[in-house]
Amino acid sequence: MQTIVTKSTRERMIRNGLVMVMLLGFSAYSFYDGYIGYPQDNLVTMRGEIPADVQEQAQINPTVVQGSLPPVRKGETLREAEEKLGPPTWKGEALEEFNKAVWFGPGGMLILRYDNFGTITSRMLWKPAKHTETDLMFQKWMGVVVGLIGLWVLVRVLAMVLTSTKLSDEGLTTPRGRLIRYEEMTEWNPADYRDKGRIELGYTQGGRSGVFVLDDYKLRAFRPIVEEICARKGFANPLAESDAGGDTPTEGAQEQTT
Repeated sequence: MQTIVTKSTRERMIRNGLVMVMLLGFSAYSFYDGYIGYPQDNLVTMRGEIPADVQEQAQINPTVVQGSLPPVRKGETLREAEEKLGPPTWKGEALEEFNKAVWFGPGGMLILRYDNFGTITSRMLWKPAKHTETDLMFQKWMGVVVGLIGLWVLVRVLAMVLTSTKLSDEGLTTPRGRLIRYEEMTEWNPADYRDKGRIELGYTQGGRSGVFVLDDYKLRAFRPIVEEICARKGFANPLAESDAGGDTPTEGAQEQTT
């Protein structure tokens, strides 16, 4: 007989490829929002807290995160606060009532009030931005989770491209490299063929039973493989009934190589 070598159907490859692209694209978009998009959107709003003539120069300090800020206590000097927190985004007079120093973070801003002697006169005030730190963290985790799923689908697509199913005089070789010899094929269950396009091939190897599923959605050369196995083993061919009902051959019916 001619050796039949077949890969997965084009439809299956295309569908999985589209899912992979969508997942990896969504993952990248989530990372962008978490690390760049949301912080930049917050920056536009937070700039309204400082004088107009210095707004364009103000930038985000990625180390200014509420949960990891060192404590600054009332009565400490502004210099001591700057040693702990780094240089503020802006400091100066505010509303002619008090002085304030402002630090812009990715998800909010820190505000300290101080008097003319440079002494902190209030406790640390954290003002959340439009997109809070929780929002940013959610986007980052979403990027990780969706990205991992996308990579898993990528592995599946690569397996579809790089692996194949083979039927030869020795028997059926699965995509994982398992050879099922004709004499090891013991059961043939086509009950799901009409509704799902699946046939279960039971086999016994080394005293253990197993099942390999022939699926017309996964195998381009589904028809010639099924016909050859039925001819060799004397199994009932479910394709004959389908042909009588006017069903058309599967996509891979012509894909045969020696």
